[in-house]
Amino acid sequence: MTDESTGVLKPGEVVADTYRIDELIGSGGMAYVYRATQARIRRQVALKIIRPRMLVDEEAVRHFVMEARTAGRIPAHPNIVTVYEAGVVESLGVPFLALELCPGESLRARIDDRGAMAWPEVDSLINQLADGLDAAHASGVIHRDVNPANVMVYQDHRGRSRLKLLDFGIARFMEDARSQTATSIGTPSYSAPEQFGGRLRTLAAKMGFTIARGVGPTSDVWGLGMIAFELLTGRHIDLYWGDVPADYLQKAALQPRELASERAGEYARHLPPGFDDWFSKCTAHDADARWPTAGDAALALSSLLAKT
Repeated sequence: MTDESTGVLKPGEVVADTYRIDELIGSGGMAYVYRATQARIRRQVALKIIRPRMLVDEEAVRHFVMEARTAGRIPAHPNIVTVYEAGVVESLGVPFLALELCPGESLRARIDDRGAMAWPEVDSLINQLADGLDAAHASGVIHRDVNPANVMVYQDHRGRSRLKLLDFGIARFMEDARSQTATSIGTPSYSAPEQFGGRLRTLAAKMGFTIARGVGPTSDVWGLGMIAFELLTGRHIDLYWGDVPADYLQKAALQPRELASERAGEYARHLPPGFDDWFSKCTAHDADARWPTAGDAALALSSLLAKT
């Protein structure tokens, strides 16, 4: 039985003759994350190792390996976590990723801890997130799971908030975004309707809504809009969609979009004038009706935040 305090590896063990395990720093349903030292150059890295029990799920293994392949194709960018190496832990027969070790905390933790953030900080974080997404999109990679848990934030030496996007484990190469077949991958309440497949698209069409046949850059714009709502209100996006998961698809794909300010209730006071229209464009049913790029969405939000 695995000790959840240490995971599948113990401090001092060496992976791939290179990475010495220091400590377990995180774990999720699919993988353990360790702080490790790359011996030859004494570099601290985050070593992500798939849980052995996930090996029975070929899809999970494929997603894990895909993280290395997709992120490795994106040129180095200050707002994207760098992937140094991918390989196999021979003693376990499971794959690993050696990643840039990011300081700080997840954006999920920061929002939960601090609540609504000041507009200048929101502006900075959304623009950094957009820069990272646009770089990935330019390399033909769609993240597909843009949510606060997949974003790390930290303070630089000047005390400014810096952001890095991680976990491209469910990304897909975008050889032809329009011809891709969407699949229900991603964190549901942050996922665009086109990520849930053809059956939902057919049902939406009967109700007068257009759902794209495949994912594309605007699928990530959807997630960016969700994050902006959370940063400004200080509340989980369930404040907008409701706290019943089963209702999400109905509201996201099969109903007219409700105004963000109405759903925010008392927290609407934190939203800038014009946010309703901006948010509605991020979350349009039809992917072609959204902001065309993450950068366009961020620039438009910056304009709203600068007006008051």
